Amino acid sequence: MWYTPIRKHYYLCVKTVVMNGRDNVAYVRGVAYPCIHGGCILDEKGTLDHYWSQESFLSHFVDLGESAGNWTVCDMTPTMQRMMQLDFAV
Repeated sequence: MWYTPIRKHYYLCVKTVVMNGRDNVAYVRGVAYPCIHGGCILDEKGTLDHYWSQESFLSHFVDLGESAGNWTVCDMTPTMQRMMQLDFAV
């Protein structure tokens, strides 16, 4: 069963994620990532095409909701800040 992140929610990464068995870090522990497009959260490179099993997603991320608690765009990496500015400038 695939997990579907909720659009406009932020997800706090609780365990760094390396994709494809390489040194390709997609998500960094301690960073909040937005779901700007239904069903996917952006990774460090702005990629949207990662799909997760429910068990795997919930072991790597915590849903912070729309407000992201105390997190702001300033707490995110520069790549994520650029992506957020593009998405919510509409």
